[in-house]
Amino acid sequence: MRRLPPLNALRALEAAGRHGSFSLAAAELNVTPGAVSRQIKLLEETFDMQLFERRSGALEATEKCRDYATMLSDVFDRIETATTRLTEAESDNEIKLSASMTFTLRWMVPRMTSFHDRHPHLRLRLSGAMPPPRMSDRGEVDVYVQLGDGSRTDLAVERLLGNDLVPVCSPRLLEGGPPLETPEDLANHTLLHSMLRKQHWPHWLRAVGVDGVNGRDGNTHGSSALCYQAAIEGLGVAMAQINFVIDDIAEGRLVTPFRTIVADTESFNLIRDRTETATKVQDFAGWIHGEARTHEDRVRALTRDYKRLPAPV
Repeated sequence: MRRLPPLNALRALEAAGRHGSFSLAAAELNVTPGAVSRQIKLLEETFDMQLFERRSGALEATEKCRDYATMLSDVFDRIETATTRLTEAESDNEIKLSASMTFTLRWMVPRMTSFHDRHPHLRLRLSGAMPPPRMSDRGEVDVYVQLGDGSRTDLAVERLLGNDLVPVCSPRLLEGGPPLETPEDLANHTLLHSMLRKQHWPHWLRAVGVDGVNGRDGNTHGSSALCYQAAIEGLGVAMAQINFVIDDIAEGRLVTPFRTIVADTESFNLIRDRTETATKVQDFAGWIHGEARTHEDRVRALTRDYKRLPAPV
């Protein structure tokens, strides 16, 4: 068992010896000069020797104290180096992805097992927040998935998924609610909106040529994921991004009363630093593009008899 002096006292001595000043040591350690003085006094009592002498109104380290402080500086430098290597080793195996909460919950999380099976040596950290991509914050995020037009020139932008739109509701709504046979019947139903996607209903209604339904009316939810859950519970008709509800449609939790899909003007893009060459990021990009291709093939197969319309001009 090692018999060592208190670490805080050693830090105070090392800083005071390096700066030649209790005040500067205190500023570095974010404590008061009095706190540094008390730590030095503790060491003097522990070692039973004087470590600093007052000369010409200033404190000066003794020769033994200077030698000891120099050795402590070397030890703390080695600890810092070891810590940096440890944390860098951890981050070398971690990929930090930022995407919207709905994309994270409804598309990424169900595929986590696939990723870990393919790359068991990598860890994926998901953030359900979607700030504007700023790759200048190195270490904060490795890759983004963002809905947009792909027009950024400062970052590498690769199309990942389309963003086709389709109305969905609970099958119970068709059985017990007002008729829902044509888009005009939406006037008699509650439209469900995502707070960040309120343009989707007007976009779809304009594409199918319906003027008698107010696409701004209805109930608004904080995210698309909440909006889809409200539809599953029979609270209204949601305008869904089909990529996020295809499993609910396939398993009967949601139905598409009009079987008409309208393309959006935006797509989901994978965004990363143009200069990024880390193998882990390349591995992730290859995996997620493969997942996206498989997913879009499945969506096309399940909706092959749907009517598809382009985005309205």
